[in-house]
Amino acid sequence: MSTYSRLGSFLLAGELTADPIGRVQRGLSIVGSAFDHHWLVRTFSEELLQAGLASKLGEASKLLPQLSGSKAFGQGYRIEAGAHPHVACDYVPGRTLAQMIEKAKFEQIPLGVDHALSVLQGIAQGVIQLHSKGLSHGLLTPHSVWVSFEGATEILDAPYSQAIRQVLPKSPVTKGSLETYLRDMGGNALQQDFFSLGSILYELLTFEKLPVMAEPAFAASKATLKAAQEDTPVPPEILELLKRLMGVGQTFESVQAFSTEMDHVLYDGDYSPTTFNMAFFMHTLFREENDRDGAAMKAEQADNFAAYSSEADSIHASRPRSEVGEAEDAETTRVSKKGLYVGGIAVLAVVAVLGFFALKPKGESEEFIKMRTELAKIQAQQAEKEMALAGEVQASQDKKNKLQEQLSKTTSAAEQAKLEQQIKEEERKKQELDQKKADLKKQQDETRAKAQQIAQATPALPKPEPPPRIEPPKPAPVKQEDPRPAPVQESPKPAPVQEVPRPTPAVTPSPSAAGPSVVQETSPQPLSKAQPIPPARARQMRFEIDRSHSVKVKVFVDAQGKAQKVTIISGVEGAWGFNEAAIDAAERTTFTPATRDGKPVAGFINMEYIFGASGRR
Repeated sequence: MSTYSRLGSFLLAGELTADPIGRVQRGLSIVGSAFDHHWLVRTFSEELLQAGLASKLGEASKLLPQLSGSKAFGQGYRIEAGAHPHVACDYVPGRTLAQMIEKAKFEQIPLGVDHALSVLQGIAQGVIQLHSKGLSHGLLTPHSVWVSFEGATEILDAPYSQAIRQVLPKSPVTKGSLETYLRDMGGNALQQDFFSLGSILYELLTFEKLPVMAEPAFAASKATLKAAQEDTPVPPEILELLKRLMGVGQTFESVQAFSTEMDHVLYDGDYSPTTFNMAFFMHTLFREENDRDGAAMKAEQADNFAAYSSEADSIHASRPRSEVGEAEDAETTRVSKKGLYVGGIAVLAVVAVLGFFALKPKGESEEFIKMRTELAKIQAQQAEKEMALAGEVQASQDKKNKLQEQLSKTTSAAEQAKLEQQIKEEERKKQELDQKKADLKKQQDETRAKAQQIAQATPALPKPEPPPRIEPPKPAPVKQEDPRPAPVQESPKPAPVQEVPRPTPAVTPSPSAAGPSVVQETSPQPLSKAQPIPPARARQMRFEIDRSHSVKVKVFVDAQGKAQKVTIISGVEGAWGFNEAAIDAAERTTFTPATRDGKPVAGFINMEYIFGASGRR
C-alpha cells in the first residue's frame, strides 16, 4: 500500500510541479476504505496566504456555477478553506504549459508553429468565454494553463485567479516571478488578458520569456522561431497577431475582433493546428511521465484505504459547510480511469495513422496520398472552427438572455436604453456568426466535393495493381475490422472494374448501378460506446424525476475513429448537466471511422442518449 498525506478531504498521492503560486499535486478521495475519484489539487505559497488569499477564496466559490460545463476550464471544482486552503478539480492526465515549455526546451524537442497555435487556440477560447460572461482572468501565465496528454488545454485557475491578483501587491516575490506577463493597461481587464496571451504566444514561439523592460514592439520585431529550431522571422500574420495582443498598433477592442483575427490566422494561413498533432507532441515529450502516472493511478485505485477512512469521516463530520464551494455537489461518481482510457486511445490513434501510411497501397501515387492528407487536415481545421463558432454562439446567447433578464427588472429609462442597445449588439453579433457558419458550411461542402473527386480518381491504377487497391482497409482498423460494414465484403468485385473500362473506356456509364465504379461510402459506427454519467445536479435537485430526458448529438469522427467535435442537436435546457453528460459520453466513445472506397475518412454520426427517472440512464 502506498503512503499518502492528508489535506482536507483529499489524500495527496504525488507532487506534479512547484511554481510561484504554490504546488500542484495529484490527489484522490475515498469512500469508506475504497478509492473514489482522482483530483488535481492546487496549494498556495506561504507568501500568498500571509497576504490574505484565504479570505478571498470564499468569493471565488461564487464563480463556480458560471464556469461549470465548459471544457475551457477545469471541472468539478472544490474550494476548501481551513489552516491550509486549497482548490481541487477533476484530474486530467497532463502537465502545466510551463512544464511543457521547460521540458521541450531542455530536451531540445522542436515546438512547431502549429503546436503553438493549437495551445493559443485553447487558451483563447477560455479568455473569450470568460469575457462573454462579464468576467476576466487578470493573471494569465503558463502556470495557469493545463495541457492534457490528449493535447487539450484548460485554464485551471479561472475561478480563483482574481483572488490571487488582489493579493499580488502584498506578495513581492510572486509578483516578481510573474512580472513578464503583467503590464499596466490602465485598468482595462480585457487588454491585460490580451497582453498576457501575447506574452505566452511569444514564449511558445521563441522559448524565451518576454523581456520585462523591453518595448513589446521591439521584442516582437526581433522574435524568431527558436522554439521550432528555426532561425527565421515569425510569419507576418502571426507577428501581427502577436503585436496587437501586446498593445502594439491597432489593439483588439473586443473579444469579437480578436476572435475574427484568430480565425484568420488559424484557418486561412499556412498552419494547421489540431488536437491530434498536439496529443502526439505531448506523448512524445512526456512518455515516461504518462506511463508512470498511469501505473501509479492504477495502483491507487486498487489500494485499501482503511487506515485513512476513519480520518476522512471525522473531517467530513467536523468541517463547516461554508468551507466548501458550491462545486462540492458536483458529480463524484466519474470513473478516473477515463484519463488512462482516452490517453490509450490517443496512442492507438497515432499507431493507426502510422500503420495506414506504412501499409498504403503500393500502386497509389504519392500525389494522391498527399492530397488526401491535406484534405484530412483541412477537415480537422474546419471541424475545430465549427466547434469554436458553436461556443461563440452559445456565449452570445447566454449574454443576450442575461441582458434581457436585467432589462425586465430595471425601471431606469437610461439603463433600459443601455440594455436595449447591448441586446441589439448581441443580435448583430449573432447575424455575423450565422454568416460565418454559412461560409464555413460552404467551405465544408467544397472540401467534401473535392474529397469525392479524389476518391473517384484514385482507383485509376494500372492493371497489375488491383490487389494492393483492396488492402487499405487493413491498417487503420487493427481492431476495427469486425464492425466494418459492407465495403470489405464487396472487395472481390474490383477485377471487373479494371477490365470493363479498358476495352470500352467511352462506355463506363453502362455498367450496372451496383458496379464497383460507384463510390462506396459508410458512416462512422460506435466501436465502444461509453455510457453517459447521470448529472449530479439533476439528481440532487430531483429535476423532473417522473420524466425521461433525451439529448441528441452530432459527432464529427476523424479518420482515426476519434470524436473530434460534438454538437447538440436537441437537448435539455438549463444548467442541469444533461447536455454536458451526453457530450462527455460521445467524446469517450470510440468509433470505426467512415469509409470511402474502403479508405478511412472523416464523417458524422448522430447519436441519442436517454436519461431516465432521477437523471439515470
